[in-house]
Amino acid sequence: MKMNKFWSLATLFIATVVIIVSGVNASAAAHKQNAQPKYLTSLPANMRGTWYAYDGNQLVTTKVTAKSITVQYASEKANKGTLRKYVDHNPLKMSKKEIKRTANWFFASQDTKKIHDYKWVWTYGWQQTAGAGEYYTVSKYQGHRVLTDADGAGVWANSHSFKTKQLAAKYKGVKLPKFSYR
Repeated sequence: MKMNKFWSLATLFIATVVIIVSGVNASAAAHKQNAQPKYLTSLPANMRGTWYAYDGNQLVTTKVTAKSITVQYASEKANKGTLRKYVDHNPLKMSKKEIKRTANWFFASQDTKKIHDYKWVWTYGWQQTAGAGEYYTVSKYQGHRVLTDADGAGVWANSHSFKTKQLAAKYKGVKLPKFSYR
């Protein structure tokens, strides 16, 4: 009897792991299925502007221009990344001078296939050699435009930013439909 219970639990555990890993691999592969990524030379107009969100009780301001994304937590120095046109390069073979010059650069592409029912702009650090990068999409929630950023193999939503501080406060912590969360 104990052996049957053990094998039942072991089978259930293995099936659960297979299902979870398959789901994560499918999400990670969704970006890679874009055989010819469309590298961007400017960020989409619908993403541009100033956006507000809360991380816990801390206000986060995100400013998106045609060529940059700047994120600033209320009590910290702003972190600005600059979009560069993608050229084939090897971050592991950069000189110290190149590393310093490209420290805040990123490149971006527009996914042609939907992930979690949304089309995403995928950004990746110029010197980044591992990880999934960062994803951005603009959607609507209760009539308001929302900028969502996500990351990881599962394209998990990190935050939802709104066009005003008041909306950010009103929707603080909300989990929007169709997005995947950790």
